Amino acid sequence: MPWWTKSPERAALRQAGGTPMDSRYELYHRTRPAAAAGVSLPVACCIASNLVMGSGFLSLPYAFARGGLALAPVVVALIGGMMMLACSWEAEAMARAEALEVRALRRGGATVPSPARLPTTGSKAPAISNRTFEVCELCGIFGGPILEAGYSIVFLVYYGATLWAYAFVFAESTSTFAPLAGAGACEHDVACPLYRWCMLFFGIIAVPLSVLEPGEQAEFQVFMSGLRVIVVLTMSFTAAAAALGADFGPEFAPTRPPPPLVRLAGLGRLLPASIFAQNLSGSVPLVSRELADRDQLVQVIAWGIFGPSVAYVLLGAVVAATFGGDVARSANVQWEGFCYGQHTDAWAAPVRYLIVLFPALDVLSIYPLNVAVAANTIMSLAAGDRADKLQRRTTTRRLVRFAFAIPPILGAALVSDFSKIIAVAGSLVFFISCAFPPLLSVLGKRLCRRKFGDERLDTTPFTLDGGRLWPKGVVLVGGATAAGVVLASSL
Repeated sequence: MPWWTKSPERAALRQAGGTPMDSRYELYHRTRPAAAAGVSLPVACCIASNLVMGSGFLSLPYAFARGGLALAPVVVALIGGMMMLACSWEAEAMARAEALEVRALRRGGATVPSPARLPTTGSKAPAISNRTFEVCELCGIFGGPILEAGYSIVFLVYYGATLWAYAFVFAESTSTFAPLAGAGACEHDVACPLYRWCMLFFGIIAVPLSVLEPGEQAEFQVFMSGLRVIVVLTMSFTAAAAALGADFGPEFAPTRPPPPLVRLAGLGRLLPASIFAQNLSGSVPLVSRELADRDQLVQVIAWGIFGPSVAYVLLGAVVAATFGGDVARSANVQWEGFCYGQHTDAWAAPVRYLIVLFPALDVLSIYPLNVAVAANTIMSLAAGDRADKLQRRTTTRRLVRFAFAIPPILGAALVSDFSKIIAVAGSLVFFISCAFPPLLSVLGKRLCRRKFGDERLDTTPFTLDGGRLWPKGVVLVGGATAAGVVLASSL
C-alpha cells in the first residue's frame, strides 16, 4: 500500500496482505497478449538510447571546455560505468522482488504455475516476467516507507527539472530559427514573445504525444536515434573542419587558444552535465516493460549508456577544442552563424537549420518517454501493491501522464536559465543513481537471504558485480563526492 495512506479501510487491506492472493497472479504475472508482446531488441535499444541522449548532451561541449579536454572524457567514462552498475542493480532488485512476491503468493494459497520466466526455487536464476516494479516500489519492499518516500520526492523533483529543461531547449531552438529566416533576433528567454509562442507550440505537440505508449512510437523512436547519429557526426565534422582552416564565416571561426587538458575548477560544471546526459537510472522499469524478451535487458541497458557516451566524447571534445571558451552553453546555438551571410552553397543552409532545429525534434521524442517514467512512479505511490493493475488501465495511465506533462512547460515559460536547470537536475541525479540503487542491492540481498534461508538470490542474470560489496561502496562514495563538488561550486 502507499506509504502515505492511513485510512482504516486501507489499513485493514494492508493487514490482510493487500490485493487478495487468489487474484494477484492474474493481475501481475499473466502472459501479455500478442498485441502487447513488446518491442524487439533493436527498438528497445533505440528507446533506451533516446532516454539517455536527450538534449542534455548539448551542454557537454561547454562542460568539456570548462573541465579540460583530457579530464572530461575520463569523467564521462567513469560516470558511464557507474550508471551501468546502477541500472543493473535496479534490474536485479526487480528480479528479487518478483521472486519474493511469487513466494508470498504460493505461501498465501494462490495457484501459481512455474513458467520459465518465474523461477523462485531450485537452481533456476530469478527472472523478470510481466510484473514490472517501479523503483519507488522496490524501495518500499526492501527498505520500507521512509526509503520509498525519500526516493519518490527526489525522483519526481528531478524529472520535473528534466522536463523543464527539455521544454526550454525546444523553445530556444525554434526561436533561434527566426533570425536565420531574417525575422529578427530573439534573446531566447521569457522576455522574448517569440520564445513564449514557441513554448505554446511545444505544449500543443508534446502533451498529446505524452499520453501515447512508448511502443506506439516505435518508428518515431528509431527515426530519432538515427537522426541523432547524423546530427552528432555533422556537428563534429563541421567543427573539426573549421578548426583545420575551413571558412564557414566569421561567426563560426575557431577560438585560440583551445581549452586546457585538465581544469579541476571546472568539475562543478562538468560533473552534473555529464551525469545528466548519461542518466538511465529510474527508467529501467519502463525499458523492461516495453521489451519483448526481458532476458536481454542488460544488453539494452549497455547499449543505451555506452552508445551515447561515445558520441558525447566525440562531440564534446571536438566542439570544445574548436571554440574554447566561446562555445555556447547549448552547443547547437553555435551553428546559428554557420555560413550565415557568407556562403550561398546549397548545403550550408540545410546544415544550419538541421543543427539549430534538431533539439526541437529531439525533445519531442524524449519528453513523452520521461513523462511516462514519472507518471508510472506517481501511480505506484497512489496505488501501492495494486500499482501494476492501475497501470494497465489505459485511461488512468493517460490522464496521469497528461497532468504531469503540463507543469514543466508552464515553468519553462517563466524561468529559462538552462545552466541552472541542468545544475539542479544533475545534482539530484547523483542521489537517484549513486545512492538508491546500491542500497536496493544490499537490502534486497539481505531480505532474500532471510526469506529464503539460503544464498540462491545473491546473484541474478542482471547482477554485473558478482554480488560483491565493494562496487556498491565505490559508487556510493563516488556519487557523494561528486555531489559535494557540485554543491560546493554552486555556493
